[in-house]
Amino acid sequence: MRESKKSELFGFGKGWGTILYCLLMFWFYAGMVNDSSNIVAPAVAERLGVPVGNVLNMGTVAAMVGVVFFFIMGAVNRKIGPRITSFLCLILAGAGYFGMGRAGSLLQYGTALCICTIGAMSAGYIAGGSLVAQWFPKKKGL
Repeated sequence: MRESKKSELFGFGKGWGTILYCLLMFWFYAGMVNDSSNIVAPAVAERLGVPVGNVLNMGTVAAMVGVVFFFIMGAVNRKIGPRITSFLCLILAGAGYFGMGRAGSLLQYGTALCICTIGAMSAGYIAGGSLVAQWFPKKKGL
């Protein structure tokens, strides 16, 4: 009895790597896009001398742009595969986050936030979902 419970927990094999990788992608998305508005936006507003609300409004724009790019990134994911897509999207998200911190204007901040949102959301939702879909059907009965 004890052996079967152990095999159920560890029976995922390499799937644990996929699960942890997807967890990290969602963590990056939440930290870089959603939660960063609590820390990055007020700091950028102070540095640019604009109201915080103006900076926070860029989040709405970035979310709309991100949804449009979901379709594009879905096509890219089909063409090049989820591993390469997630790699490229995470690089894109990092570059966008770097740009958010270095923005010299509200337009630059908004553009960088859009890039970060596209990269982080696509890595987590588009590529991450494909990675799980490729792995999970191989483990029947789990």
